[in-house]
Amino acid sequence: MPLGVGAIGKAGIIKEGAGYGVGVGAVDQFLEIRAEDSLKNEIEKIPGDYLIGAPTLHRFYHGVQNPKGIIPVVVNPDNIGLLLYMALGVEGNATQVNVVNPEITEITCEADIAGSLSGDHILFDAPALPFYAWFDIDDMGSIDPALVGRTAIPVGMPAGTLVNDVAIALAAAINANANFGAGAVGAVVTITNAANGAVIDATNGDTGWGVAPNVTQQGSGGLAYTHIFTPADAATDLGSFVYHIDRHIENFKYTGCMVNNFSLKATKGSLVFADFDILAKAEDDAAGAFPGGVDPSALNPYVFHMGSMSLGGAVTYVKSFDFTHSWNLDEEGGFVLYGSDTRHHCYKTIETLTGSMELEWTAASDAMRDAFLDNAQVALILTFTSHELIEAGQAYTLTIEIPKINILGDPPVLSSRDRTPFTVNFEASYDATNFIKITHKDAKNVKWSA
Repeated sequence: MPLGVGAIGKAGIIKEGAGYGVGVGAVDQFLEIRAEDSLKNEIEKIPGDYLIGAPTLHRFYHGVQNPKGIIPVVVNPDNIGLLLYMALGVEGNATQVNVVNPEITEITCEADIAGSLSGDHILFDAPALPFYAWFDIDDMGSIDPALVGRTAIPVGMPAGTLVNDVAIALAAAINANANFGAGAVGAVVTITNAANGAVIDATNGDTGWGVAPNVTQQGSGGLAYTHIFTPADAATDLGSFVYHIDRHIENFKYTGCMVNNFSLKATKGSLVFADFDILAKAEDDAAGAFPGGVDPSALNPYVFHMGSMSLGGAVTYVKSFDFTHSWNLDEEGGFVLYGSDTRHHCYKTIETLTGSMELEWTAASDAMRDAFLDNAQVALILTFTSHELIEAGQAYTLTIEIPKINILGDPPVLSSRDRTPFTVNFEASYDATNFIKITHKDAKNVKWSA
């Protein structure tokens, strides 16, 4: 890394799709805007033997290149899925969260009185396609309201049309559009969307009809999916990615990046931050232009509200946390003797997960104190929610479950009437469901690892 590199404008993280260290990106990628990073290439210079003659060193040999450092990330729904796969190594199949339904709406019509409906409209939508139906009354000079961004469906009828006939005319006009099926029973028109998906509920527009539209079935598009990430077993290798940085004075590309440690931390009411401690194969300081198609997320980051520690039930609240999962990659073993001076690969050694939390005692917390005194293991569950919606009723959500943790140190001492926060350190132990399970609910219908 040349001198003078400090500020950076953007950093793209691109999954390597053609093998370790090749620097070729696959489709899953995202961009971070930030002010700093700590990646550098630590090159070891090896002193050479002197030749016969003067007792001085002949030269220094260029030894192994050791690019590594920390990537800081503000966690958002668009970046955490790929990074969790890179950090843990295993991802289950994407599972659809909710059912798939078309919207079904009942519209209760009213009669036209001497052309009272002339030019009036009602509003209803197909998925991503807004519509309106407007009443074109014969010989009344009705004017299409021409609502911007919506498709018009004209409903022709004579002045003074009775209520049931208004319903028949409205249903026939809507039914003629391929995006809907519609039928009339008495004064009620039932509109069924042809496509599944969440839509904005229908309204009576400016008709003044007294009975509001009744949505008998909310549309849902099945747009929300869960992705479960767990640590790779001994036989499963970790994936690699390219980290491309625009440092203003020059573009750098780090190939063959593998996550050695990743840390998550947050306090109540704050953004969720992550640090990814990586080891890379090589640093290229002539990487060319920053890649196109790597865009910043349009979604807001995750915010931590409150977590809980459970022992059959919640026993205390988590106000802040900081934990680190580590593979303790075999850093030195990644180099090939008498081969290239760049790292060949890294392999997992001993998996560890440690951390600390600031907790708040509750009425049920004596159970946790007893568990601590009995050296019992407890479970930790942390949930982060973005106010961004995938679809109606489904927000982007990140849930972290650590099945078994051992609380280290002394139990807290409480000596006042105030709500007393206290800090505990912990270390996870292996469970049949792994050290850690992280579930991410987002809008991606295939695996991040695919």
